[in-house]
Amino acid sequence: MMLCSKIIFRSGLGAVAMTLFIASGAAQDSAAALSNLDKFALSKERDSLDFIKSVAEQLERSPKGTASLIIAKLKTPNATEKQLAAYIWALGVIKDPAAVAPVMAMYRESKSELVQGNCLRTLALTGGKPAGDFLLSVLNATRDKDMRFGIINLLAQMQYEAALPATAEILQQDPKKYYWQIIIIFCKMGDKAVPFLVSKINDSNVDVRINAANVLGKWLIAPEAAQPLQDQYRREQDLRVRGLILIALERIIPDVAKMKLTFEQIAADEKDENLLNYARVTLSNIGLIESRLAEYAKKKQNSAFLFERDYDELFKSEGRSGNYELLAIFSTAKDEPKLKKLREKILTHDSEGTFNNFQKVNDIIMRNRMIKPPDKKP
Repeated sequence: MMLCSKIIFRSGLGAVAMTLFIASGAAQDSAAALSNLDKFALSKERDSLDFIKSVAEQLERSPKGTASLIIAKLKTPNATEKQLAAYIWALGVIKDPAAVAPVMAMYRESKSELVQGNCLRTLALTGGKPAGDFLLSVLNATRDKDMRFGIINLLAQMQYEAALPATAEILQQDPKKYYWQIIIIFCKMGDKAVPFLVSKINDSNVDVRINAANVLGKWLIAPEAAQPLQDQYRREQDLRVRGLILIALERIIPDVAKMKLTFEQIAADEKDENLLNYARVTLSNIGLIESRLAEYAKKKQNSAFLFERDYDELFKSEGRSGNYELLAIFSTAKDEPKLKKLREKILTHDSEGTFNNFQKVNDIIMRNRMIKPPDKKP
């Protein structure tokens, strides 16, 4: 690496030296990343997670152009399955659109499930229409249920809207047995899934209606679904769906007064004893809801800096490390788009607390919607 003392030259030489200094450091990062990538690819032992993580971090820091060097490695004569899988994985870390075509070609050429699986994951991580269209073509070419779920999962991770019609098969599944698949797919798709789900709340298949109402109300907490769900409640015959709609309305109506009016109307018209009791309990809790929202509002502190601090810790750890209570205190309704991104990030890993952490973020979003907007952050 060039000596820092060279930066002190006067005139334009200082800028030139600084550029060379940075370029030299970037080149070293690239060289180190490629060297460790080769160690990873050639190793016959099971690599430690720490080593793999360090390789990924080096790849993320590597300069533009590193992808082309890795793409060239795909043509290594007699490359092993692990080598090819490692190189494809590395391209997914870098996410350079220039890798999309070579990765698609590798998928077609390879007979290895490991290599092909890494190709599909790398395309999803890189994103873009060519990658999305390719994944859709692979989806349409298979009838294997597990493979179809895996590809739809990748398309949802991309939030590729053209894939929404294909998610209909996920909605048709048993809500008790496959609830986790339904949550993962549509919560990864995020707000882009809301119009599609709203269009399904009057579907002839009762499982579809159950799943759509549950995701809209409990998981995506989509306020734009409130009126369509109320309309469906009036014509719905299945008591399970009607119950889920009531649960949904409690969560997605972003105003206490409107919630009270809605449940008063439901209580006035409802004939089923269980649903009527549910509506009455909701109405009896209105005062408690208001008092808790008032307490929440008092705790609020307007600090964009502190919000970003706590948000970054949670985001980088995929929701596993950080303080959700502080995130709530420093957040406002204007932070909702970022909080939704945090929800999606939480779903990128599979652990026991994933759904619980997702709902912690939802709780912040709901409360922020229902309290009086605070003053502008400094």
